[in-house]
Amino acid sequence: VMGSIKNWVIAMTASRFPNIDVLVFSVAIVATLVSGCGRGPKIATASVSGTVTINGKAVPNVEVAFVPTAKVRPAFGLTDATGQYSAQLLPNQSGAPIGQCTVKLGLYAGGVNTLPAEYHEKAADNPALQLTIPPEGTTFNFDVKTDKPIP
Repeated sequence: VMGSIKNWVIAMTASRFPNIDVLVFSVAIVATLVSGCGRGPKIATASVSGTVTINGKAVPNVEVAFVPTAKVRPAFGLTDATGQYSAQLLPNQSGAPIGQCTVKLGLYAGGVNTLPAEYHEKAADNPALQLTIPPEGTTFNFDVKTDKPIP
């Protein structure tokens, strides 16, 4: 009797919801992905903040990226109207990864970085943008020099 009831339930479900297998599979995948988020080991970070100016002037919305030489995610900051930023690794983890990194800067207009390439694409070749983040944290202030107009 139980077998026939089970078969009836399966047949009724399949006839009413022909794509139930796709739905069940999709729910299973989403549940797996969501349950795994944020459960990896926490990356050791330290507080990094400072001021970025362009030709000596504070500019809002300059992106400051701290790209570690170690194979971990970069941290980012965004300048406010006074040019100040604070690095953030994840929404729930402030700071930047401890150790060596390259700082990359960006100011975007129309999806294009308006700063000279030496501050982003070629930042690895710019000694002024090589930084060691110590466990106690650091302040990184930088003045971008450019002849281009600031958007």
